[in-house]
Amino acid sequence: MENGILAASIIMLAAHSRGLGSVYMSAYVAEEPKLSAAIRKELGIPEGFAPVSILPMGYPDETPQPKEVRPLKEIIHVGKF
Repeated sequence: MENGILAASIIMLAAHSRGLGSVYMSAYVAEEPKLSAAIRKELGIPEGFAPVSILPMGYPDETPQPKEVRPLKEIIHVGKF
């Protein structure tokens, strides 16, 4: 499952570099096997394959303002909390 999530992040970065927007949606919940089955059925995914991520994509109609982030000195701690 981790490989699917890593692949999704790379796909999202590639999409962004081409002007597309995307959002990560988890398609796998171990406690909810019906979710995976419903997604498989809806998308025509054969048995034996477990959907991990859904990545809706499209051209954004707006550009969000950049986020303000805290300085690294405030969020990185070395050897202490």
